[in-house]
Amino acid sequence: MPNVIEKFFGEPINKIEKIAAEIQSTIEGITKLNSEKLDLRRDLIELGISKRIAKEHTKQVRNHEVDFNANIGRLEAVCGVGKAGHFGHYFREMSKPNFSFKKSDVMDLMQLTYAYECDHFRCDKAMANTFRDFEPFKGKLVSRFADLRDRITRASG
Repeated sequence: MPNVIEKFFGEPINKIEKIAAEIQSTIEGITKLNSEKLDLRRDLIELGISKRIAKEHTKQVRNHEVDFNANIGRLEAVCGVGKAGHFGHYFREMSKPNFSFKKSDVMDLMQLTYAYECDHFRCDKAMANTFRDFEPFKGKLVSRFADLRDRITRASG
């Protein structure tokens, strides 16, 4: 049998993977450029250029702030009101240095629309880590199946 997920969702997932790679490449490029600018600033100062002038000519490049919540309303039309904020959170995390995108993240994100209504929600360690500071999921995500039973038992008191 063919991989059903690949058959139906392969193209969109590949597009998201490409975007993730482009975002990471851009972040790496900005980080490298800023490092080179700091090296150049140090060299200019060593050559006798004033710190003020050296700093003026070697300003750091900032990552562009993207409003990842701008389209949450459109996602809520599909997922349900109040059940799409995690997409914005995920894409904010994706735009940080060294983020590791996995194709399976796309399906995990779809499934996380149910986490808003759950007391406990099983996900992989990477997803639990990505959403560790996402308020709607605080205390809900369980990254190891072996821990699920204990979490349920503790919650039921």
